[in-house]
Amino acid sequence: MKVWKKMDAFLYGLIFLYIDKLREAMENLPEEDAYLIYLLFFEEITVKEAAQICGCSRKTIQNRRKRILVILHQILQDLGINENTF
Repeated sequence: MKVWKKMDAFLYGLIFLYIDKLREAMENLPEEDAYLIYLLFFEEITVKEAAQICGCSRKTIQNRRKRILVILHQILQDLGINENTF
């Protein structure tokens, strides 16, 4: 049982580390880009809803999302988080 408690503590620590890195990466994005990612991934609104909120087309939101995710991926890599981390 002690092993599982230690494992849980380790995993929670790891999760908080990644949350901090994600927060740091989001803070490096321009405000409007961070807001769009927040809407799409944390508020879980649709592309159509995001387009209505931002006053642009769905295609514009899709293009912005793709561009921002590429930038966010690079920032996370610069912070030491990559696809081989897990």
